[in-house]
Amino acid sequence: MAISGEFKMKGQYREQYITRKDFSDFQKSTYFSGGVLLNTKSYVWHPNFLLVDIGVQYTPESNVDNYIVVPDRSEIRTLKSTNIKTTFLSTSPVTLTAFSNFNESYSNREKLTNLKSNGKRWGGTFMLRSRALPFSINYENSKWHQKEIETGLSYRLEQENINFNIKKSFGTKNKNIFRFSKSNFLRQDYSKLEIKNRITDISMQNEIYFDSKEKYLFRSNVNNNSQEGNNNFNIFNLTENLALKLPYNFNFNAAYNLYTLNQEGQELNLNKISANLNHHLFKSLTTSINYSSINTNHTYYQEFRNTTGVNITYTKKIPTGLLSLSYQYLYLTNDMNSEPTLLEVVNEEYELTDEDITVIDRPLVDPATIVIKDETGTTIYRPGFDYILIERGEFIEIQRVPGGQIANGTTVYVDYMATQLGSYKYDAVSKRFNGSISILNGFLRLYSQIFTQDYRNIELTDSLVLDYLSQYRYGGNIDIGFAKGGIEIDNYLSTITPYRMKRYYLNIQGKVKDKLILSLNGNIRYYRILDENADRNFSDLSGNITYRFSPSSKIDFNIAYRKQKGEGIDLNLLIGRSEFKTVFRKLFVSIGIEVYKRDYLGDKIDFKGAYLQLARKF
Repeated sequence: MAISGEFKMKGQYREQYITRKDFSDFQKSTYFSGGVLLNTKSYVWHPNFLLVDIGVQYTPESNVDNYIVVPDRSEIRTLKSTNIKTTFLSTSPVTLTAFSNFNESYSNREKLTNLKSNGKRWGGTFMLRSRALPFSINYENSKWHQKEIETGLSYRLEQENINFNIKKSFGTKNKNIFRFSKSNFLRQDYSKLEIKNRITDISMQNEIYFDSKEKYLFRSNVNNNSQEGNNNFNIFNLTENLALKLPYNFNFNAAYNLYTLNQEGQELNLNKISANLNHHLFKSLTTSINYSSINTNHTYYQEFRNTTGVNITYTKKIPTGLLSLSYQYLYLTNDMNSEPTLLEVVNEEYELTDEDITVIDRPLVDPATIVIKDETGTTIYRPGFDYILIERGEFIEIQRVPGGQIANGTTVYVDYMATQLGSYKYDAVSKRFNGSISILNGFLRLYSQIFTQDYRNIELTDSLVLDYLSQYRYGGNIDIGFAKGGIEIDNYLSTITPYRMKRYYLNIQGKVKDKLILSLNGNIRYYRILDENADRNFSDLSGNITYRFSPSSKIDFNIAYRKQKGEGIDLNLLIGRSEFKTVFRKLFVSIGIEVYKRDYLGDKIDFKGAYLQLARKF
């Protein structure tokens, strides 16, 4: 039996001053914790017969919170976790594994929302390694509960999954994968409403090469996903792709896609064919011609979209540098046949970042019907707490709220109801030109981009909002090895979300004899929202410095500063941390301080803390 682990003790002192519009308070907290982490690895009879891995952590913690306004609070919080994994016949053709995990922990979201989480997971995998029919079966059962300590709001998720996989090749020129999964979900959010769904997913993937040199490839992907419960739907998705490497540096790709959606109140049937012919001339010139046709039949509308495009890319080495040029031309014909009606849209994907303006694609969206959720659909984000909606004429903008459940850069999925306009027809022409030149071995780089989008042959579009767009973006940067800085200007002249933006940035990274490591990144963005005569400004600074006194001792400095100014986004945020670590005769010592200051729309938090941790590993 092999045993490893650690004993540790930790003491913390924190103070926090909170100011809101009608409330303010000062809090002082002391935390004391000590615990043990134990990992064992053993076997029964022989390591190839039965392996047993056990990990246990027990860390009781006591804390005292002293307030000025809110009553003082004292409590004992215990961080606990248990992990058990067994592996039976690990090297034989038949392998069985089983696991069980339990944990209880405390955390926070962006230093703003304190959380208590409890989780349980158990399951196992049966695997058969066989040339005739290799497969695996996996079962997992999990329960998760999270509570916001200050607000009392809670979230509960229970999930049961079974997965069956087969991977089989008939010879050396093909690959085949079959997957079957069945899941039961139960979700309960802050509204106390339980959502239950049963999901069945079946998929088949195939790859076939028609020749020994693997120049001619056919791929097929078939998937059917059905859900029953509070949200009922069935999705069928078929994609067939043919890729050919032709003589004289030509490449040809063709694809067919069938997508069907059936859910209560509406059905959708989409057929798409596409083709691309690509040619390489030496290493400098690449040209391609592409075409796609999409035929969409929906319960409430029928739409035809045909796109033809040409792409040209040219790269050329020049003395001490590189020249890059590219041009793209796209011609789209769009024909919509519909009566004015309400349309339900589900699972539309968006990425929410603080620096960018995120607008829902369709106009005339009813804000009261908007539901924003995570990738799994199990977490429903809260308006006002996790995000806010801002009306931009006929469109809706989504902004995340710092401290909510949506982290910066998160991809979310949006359901909503929108007014589907009547029939219309138009042709859209877009042109894109990119150019860049790098000289003096990368010391100086200049670049520009021009993008235009125009419309022709417009019919029956009295209520349709078309995005006439002219974008002119250009900039440059200087790179001296350990530092890189530049400026970028973007004139985004759109009929929907027009703006002008200036960006300045500086990145510094360096290393001195394995003693000092430095990383510093700064950005400043100035936005001018033209149709509202409003400004949005963003300033970011982040840095990390590590100085190593010896192989066993070092000190780290981390800082992040962010300032936002504009309608509904005013934020002043500073996060700083410094930590000294050293090892003395297997005793690991950590001493650190933390600073967190935040002012978001007048709500202020001023946090300071210090801690000392001792750990003995074995």
